[in-house]
Amino acid sequence: MRTPRKERGGRNLTGFNRRGTPRGVMQRPSNVGGISDSPHELPSLPAALDGDMERTSPSGAAGGFEDVFDTEPGDALWILRRERFYTRAIGPMRQPAVYHWMDDNNPHIDVYVLGRSPGRHHETMVTGGMADRPMPGVPPGCRTARRVELLVDLPRAEDRVAMILREIASLPFNFGYVFEEGALIEGSGPILPGSRLSHAVLARRKSDSLDGFLVEGENVSFLSVLFISDEELRFGREHGGVALLGELERAGLSETLRVERESLI
Repeated sequence: MRTPRKERGGRNLTGFNRRGTPRGVMQRPSNVGGISDSPHELPSLPAALDGDMERTSPSGAAGGFEDVFDTEPGDALWILRRERFYTRAIGPMRQPAVYHWMDDNNPHIDVYVLGRSPGRHHETMVTGGMADRPMPGVPPGCRTARRVELLVDLPRAEDRVAMILREIASLPFNFGYVFEEGALIEGSGPILPGSRLSHAVLARRKSDSLDGFLVEGENVSFLSVLFISDEELRFGREHGGVALLGELERAGLSETLRVERESLI
C-alpha cells in the first residue's frame, strides 16, 4: 500500500511545527552531548519529508540467512543482519513489517514494526538505518554515542506515529542536533487525534536486550521516544530533559505509549 507523504499543497501531515531558525541558518548546538540541559536549544521538527511511503515485508522474511558482520551499512546483507538483531532483541516482525520510504536520503531511514509475543503485550516501532551514519554533531571520541536508533512502544502500530518517528530520526542529519537521553523535541499539535501529547523526550531503553549491535565498530545506542504534554515540555525546558525523565519515572510513566493519558506534571 502506498500512502502519499504530503497532501496537495504540501501540508505537514504529522502536525509538528515548522518554527525555529530557517533551514539555511540553523546552527549546531555548541554543547555536544548537552542538549537535554539547554532548553533554549530545543529543536523543532521540520516539515514532512518528501517522497512516498509503502508497507512491505522485511528483507529476511523468508529466513534462511546467517548474520554477516563484514558488510557495508545499507547493503542487502547489512539490512538482513539488522532485521535478525531486531527480531532476537525485541520481538517477532509483523507482516507487513516495514514502513519503507522511496527516496535517496542518506542515511535511508525506514520504520520496522515488531509484534506481540508471550509476555509482551505491545508492539514496537523502531527506526532502521539511522545508525548507518554517525550523527554529524558528535565528534569521534565524544562520550555521547555517535550512532542511534529510536523506538516507540505502543498498543498497536500507527501510520502517523511511523511518520513522526522518521521525522524525528532525520533531525541529526538535517539540522546537526545531537540525540542522547533527555533531548527534547517540540511539536505543534497532538500526535494522534484527541491526545494531549504533542512533544517528545528521549530516554535510555529500559526493556529489551539491545546491547552489542555494532556499526563499523561503533556501538549503537537505542533511545525510547516518550511523547509528552505541553506542561511536561515546559518543565523540561525549565529544568532540563534529564530532570523531566526523573519526574516522569517517579510518576509511574510506562514506556508504552498511552495517547489518552493526562499530564503527569
